[in-house]
Amino acid sequence: MKPWARGYAEYKLRAIDRALRMGEFRADNLPAGYGFRLDERIVEYPWLFSRLPLGSGTLLDAGSALNFEFLVNHPALKSKKLHICTRRRVFLAKWHFLPV
Repeated sequence: MKPWARGYAEYKLRAIDRALRMGEFRADNLPAGYGFRLDERIVEYPWLFSRLPLGSGTLLDAGSALNFEFLVNHPALKSKKLHICTRRRVFLAKWHFLPV
């Protein structure tokens, strides 16, 4: 898939979803060609989710990087209170919106 071509966004989200289902994210354990032709989110999201502490807690997303339903509904966030701080208003019932 050519970056930013028609269909790229869907391709990218599917790749990120697959990466999140891989389990533990370790840079020394990635398949050859991992993330080829994808932006940095293919590394950032799996890295973040692999390092979230278990159990309840509070998470601040400053800049709205987690602004996709499949991310905010990820099992690792079920017990977290998620606060999203962004200049752009987004609507998902699970979020507590903090306007800037």
